[in-house]
Amino acid sequence: KVRPNRFLDTFKKVAEDIDFHLEAAGFASQDYALDVLPTPAMLGFELQLDYPSYTGRKDEILKNTGDAVVPVGTEVRWIFRTENTDEIGLRFPDEKTAAERTGTGEFQHNRRIMRDQFYKIGMANERVAGTDSIAYRIGAIPDQYPTISIDQFEDSTNRKFLYFLGDVGDDYGLRNLNFKWKWEGRDGLGDRTLKQEELEPIGIDRTSTRSTFTYSWDLTQKGLEPGDRITYYFEIWDNDGVNGSKSARTASMTFEMPTLEEYEAKTEQNNEEIKDRLEQALEDITDVQEEIDELREKLMQKQELEWEDRKQLQELLDKQQQVQQNVEEIRETFQENLSEQNDYKQYDERLQQKQELLQQMFEEVLTEEMQQMIEEMEQLLEEMSKEQSLEELEDMELSEEQLENELDRMLDLFKQFELEQKMQDITNKLEDLAKDQEELADLTLDEESEADDSEGENSDEDSEGEDSEGEEGQENEGDESGENEDGENSDQENGDESGDQESKPQTPEELKEKQDKLNERFEDLKKDLEEMEKLNEELSDPHELDDMEEESGDLSEQMENTSDQLQESQQQQQSGQQKKSQKSQQNAGQQMEQNAEQMQQMAQQMQQQMDGMQQEQQGEDMQALRQLLDNIIKLSFDQEQLMDELADVRTENPRYVELVQEQHKIREDAEMVEDSLMALASRVAEISTFVTREITEINRNMDTGIENLAERKVREAGVNQQFVMTGMNNLALMLDEVLQQMQQQMANAKPGSQMCQKPGQGQPSPSDQMKNMGNLQQQLNSQLQQLTDGQKPGQRNPMGAKQFAQMAAKQAAIRKALEELGQEMNGTTGEQGELAKELKEIADQMEGTEEDLVNKVFNNEMLMRQQEILTRLLEAEDALREREIDPQRKSNTAQEISRELPPALEEYLKKRQAEVDLWKTVPADLKPYYRNLVKEYLEGLE
Repeated sequence: KVRPNRFLDTFKKVAEDIDFHLEAAGFASQDYALDVLPTPAMLGFELQLDYPSYTGRKDEILKNTGDAVVPVGTEVRWIFRTENTDEIGLRFPDEKTAAERTGTGEFQHNRRIMRDQFYKIGMANERVAGTDSIAYRIGAIPDQYPTISIDQFEDSTNRKFLYFLGDVGDDYGLRNLNFKWKWEGRDGLGDRTLKQEELEPIGIDRTSTRSTFTYSWDLTQKGLEPGDRITYYFEIWDNDGVNGSKSARTASMTFEMPTLEEYEAKTEQNNEEIKDRLEQALEDITDVQEEIDELREKLMQKQELEWEDRKQLQELLDKQQQVQQNVEEIRETFQENLSEQNDYKQYDERLQQKQELLQQMFEEVLTEEMQQMIEEMEQLLEEMSKEQSLEELEDMELSEEQLENELDRMLDLFKQFELEQKMQDITNKLEDLAKDQEELADLTLDEESEADDSEGENSDEDSEGEDSEGEEGQENEGDESGENEDGENSDQENGDESGDQESKPQTPEELKEKQDKLNERFEDLKKDLEEMEKLNEELSDPHELDDMEEESGDLSEQMENTSDQLQESQQQQQSGQQKKSQKSQQNAGQQMEQNAEQMQQMAQQMQQQMDGMQQEQQGEDMQALRQLLDNIIKLSFDQEQLMDELADVRTENPRYVELVQEQHKIREDAEMVEDSLMALASRVAEISTFVTREITEINRNMDTGIENLAERKVREAGVNQQFVMTGMNNLALMLDEVLQQMQQQMANAKPGSQMCQKPGQGQPSPSDQMKNMGNLQQQLNSQLQQLTDGQKPGQRNPMGAKQFAQMAAKQAAIRKALEELGQEMNGTTGEQGELAKELKEIADQMEGTEEDLVNKVFNNEMLMRQQEILTRLLEAEDALREREIDPQRKSNTAQEISRELPPALEEYLKKRQAEVDLWKTVPADLKPYYRNLVKEYLEGLE
């Protein structure tokens, strides 16, 4: 009761229909009904997430939550369980839709998520129009672009060999990694041309979201030429299965070969450096020799070595080592120079042989004996006596003298080689320039011919009389000019559509630009001619070269006139004087042809000059060889005769003094022969090292023999004289072989086209060489056996000193040839290495025979040794023949040569592998959010 006549009652928590009536004071009201309307209710729902298969993630089910973060392209299925619900509506930003009823109180809806979006869910039935909607959010994670990073390394010994170390990654997975490169060159007229373009796939781990790779690229196999350019990059593609695979690439990288001018400038700089350092090394050797003489004179006046003397001797050793180090650096510079030259030019066979010989001389100039002598002196320095010091100083002086002779000849040979290189370069440039000038002439005349054809067609259409000169003719000429220009434009458009494969100049302006470039190249060629003259003047014996200055000056003026005619043609065309322009262009084209012909003549003249110079030099060398051969043979006989007389003369006999004076005279004559022989060796590189070694030994034994004679040590002097004879005989044999080769080459080959081959290194195969050595050894054994057969018991050996010397010289020649063959085979295959050891053992046995013959020892033991040597030679010959036959019967597939990684790169790879191993510890099933957190953390550690 709320008022006297008002009552109130509340039905709480009405859940179902209620029937009721009212009663008061014995009265009852009618029945009433409270109907409860069914409210739509959500009993539960879930999101079934069907991830794109390429992501590799397992499908998930989220229950009783409408918020989610999914990859782009995920199929989401909403499943609702309701009561009292007839309809479920979903409102997205771009549409409003209703869920599909799938059963009693069950609804579902499917949608592919492509971007972030909010959505609302509302429910209704036939009694309730709608309830309050619930808002949710679905975040879409887009597939990111893949990532790629690359590190590039160059091989320290070959800048054309590149190493690449890369990292690639993606949020879901990788598909392809490609290496793309484009090779461009330049034609003779300076235009860029596409030579090659390729795509090379690289294998990667596609099961991981991050992968590392290595790639090596050897550009030496591409045959790059000066001025060529290669542009390259790496490109990675991901496995995006929704929007299509996306790619990322590295920045474009470029490898560009230096131009021919840059190469030549660097080569000339290196050549000047080599010559300067060789000259400096010669000066240093001269200083060392002077200090050796001073120290030797100083020591001869003392009884014992003092501390200062030992210190001065140590300083000499340090200077000697510094000289050797400088020579080694020169050798490295020369090797680098050769490597760079081989990158951009190829010389003819004659120059290549000289190049190889110079390289061999640089490698052999520092002998192991020199280094061993210095090491021994350093070890014995504190314990060395005065006599030992004087002996070591003498050996050092002889070594310095030998090194000085070698370097002096190398300097002369290098200057000669540089001159011939320059002449060859000029010849090649003239030929290339003539070819390019001829090509430009063809272009010029073709354009002029096309213009004439166009003019003829226009003339037939626009004019009946070609010789009219009135205003009408001028109008027709203007019309023809206009139509011709239109035709050129049309041609240019067609050329653009068809591509740039044949880009020909169409205007006098473009032709003039090409001609100006050729003019510049010819001016550079004139500078090369001047440099060639300077190089010739630097030689100790300059050649008589033809003066091409006047001819080159005339040709340069003609090429300038050609350029002026093209300039005039351009101006006439611009002013509308089409016929005059065509005439000037025609004259320019004809002049170009004349220029090309004159260039070709100059190239032929230069080649003939080179051949003539070589032929003349070979003739002089042959004449010098004949004279030297006669002189050396005479010296050998004189030495032998003197040795025989000394053996029969007592030291107190007055004749002994006369014979010692004759030995001094032989020494003086030998010095004259030595000077001539050294001069010849400076021109003929093949014999220089052999000559230096033999002359050094001859001088050493000659001087020691004279000292022994002065001290009345006849027996010791006889041994030295015998070695002198052996050295002279070796020189005579070598000179005779070289002379025969030169005569044969001049008779059979083109003059100047070849150089004589190194003695003992001809064209025959190793087995043929072994066969020849076996025949020579058998002949030598037969001669020794014949002497033994004719000897009676108790009879003195019938051989004289001359025969002993001849036999020793023959055995020495066979041994040297055998040693050279063994050095060629050493360090190759295992089988050849074993055979090289066998040849060395045979050579050691031969050396024992030489010592016996020099000492005039002749017995059965030596004969047995000779027979064993012959047997082993025959066995080695059979082994070589079998080895040569086997490769002809079977073929082997070529295998790629593995290259060792630089040490710095190996250390880098170790650290990089550690990072890769750390990445592998990251669980693969992490959700993107947590995976990104781990990625940031690991990158922070790196």
